Amino acid sequence: MKTLILYSSYLGTRKASYYSDWLDAFVRCNYFDITALNIVPSFLKVPNSSKYQNPRDLHLSRHTTAYQLLYQSYTFFYRRLLPAFIKHHLLPSMRRMREWDLIILLHSTNANSMLALSSIESYLKSRKGKLLIFVGNEYCLMPEKIRFIKNVEADYVASQLPEKAAKWLYEDCTHSRIVLVPHGLNSKIYKPLRDPLSRRVDIGFIGDRYSLAVGDIERTKLAEYFSQNDFWPGMTKDIRIGRKLRLPREEYARFLNTIRGTIGGESGTYYLEKTDKTQKEIEAFLSYHPKATFDDIYNRFLTNYSNPVSGKAISSRHFEAAGTKTCQILLEGEYNGIFKPDVHYICLKKDYSNIDDVIARFRDNRYLQTMVNETYEYVMENHTYERRVVDIWEVVS
Repeated sequence: MKTLILYSSYLGTRKASYYSDWLDAFVRCNYFDITALNIVPSFLKVPNSSKYQNPRDLHLSRHTTAYQLLYQSYTFFYRRLLPAFIKHHLLPSMRRMREWDLIILLHSTNANSMLALSSIESYLKSRKGKLLIFVGNEYCLMPEKIRFIKNVEADYVASQLPEKAAKWLYEDCTHSRIVLVPHGLNSKIYKPLRDPLSRRVDIGFIGDRYSLAVGDIERTKLAEYFSQNDFWPGMTKDIRIGRKLRLPREEYARFLNTIRGTIGGESGTYYLEKTDKTQKEIEAFLSYHPKATFDDIYNRFLTNYSNPVSGKAISSRHFEAAGTKTCQILLEGEYNGIFKPDVHYICLKKDYSNIDDVIARFRDNRYLQTMVNETYEYVMENHTYERRVVDIWEVVS
């Protein structure tokens, strides 16, 4: 199948491992005759042109900062540069749009900005073959993403969400078939290099401190809880919280091979929205009250939130740990029905009330070794990116 894959690779994307993992898996698959094209200048960060804009029918004021003015100036400059880049680097492929049997838009093209995709929307609408879009970060920019999907009449929408949430989120995309495609394991990168019991660090974690606008701080609180407490004498930890501390995938794979266990929870938000309304309201509030706590946000915006739709899901980080045979202590959750509590991970209740039992299980070498071995075999058999790509082939062929 003659396939055009569009992706975005630019400053900062090296630390988003799954962007590259998906592209690598498609390129390696013999079912697809791949041409891959980067749709953005690699030497510049792609701005989110909607960052300081309000959704339709929502009028919010924001406290203007020097950073906002600088960001908007950079966005203005980028908007002027993009047409020239498209003309010189993308136009030949865009003019051949009707030659492709399948066009795939990877997560990186839309996760944090719709600027580049929107600029080539007219070309995508002129296609003759099918179009599949992997939607990244399904908790932000949803009005723009849904509008784009409808405008190009995407044939397939690949969602990371559980089925109920995905069907609700994209129910207005009537021309599109929703395909449930969670992340997976890149077994070429994330593999066990050292026996788990011989690793020098007991508990390790590297991750962002997410914006309060997402609606929960469970993972950050968990990382801080483990960072601030020693659960047995001589416990060793390597816990790093912050965006600038994240590592490229090869370095992160090496990090995982130095730790016996890691901690985490489901990705996404408990308050999935098609409009981004609540998230924008919180961001506007934070612009005037930058020192507001999560309790302030929760009490003001979320306490009386009616009928929330959860967008919590399993993430690539869970598969990466499994691939390196690193034991996972995870907050209780559904994990798309893929990971089962106390089978594939040690389940920690959200109030930490079973922490003593969790630590006892983690320190039981036989229990830990059995869990990581069985989880590794399970993921290798069922949840690699190679397997995901074959599943995609079966849908689109």
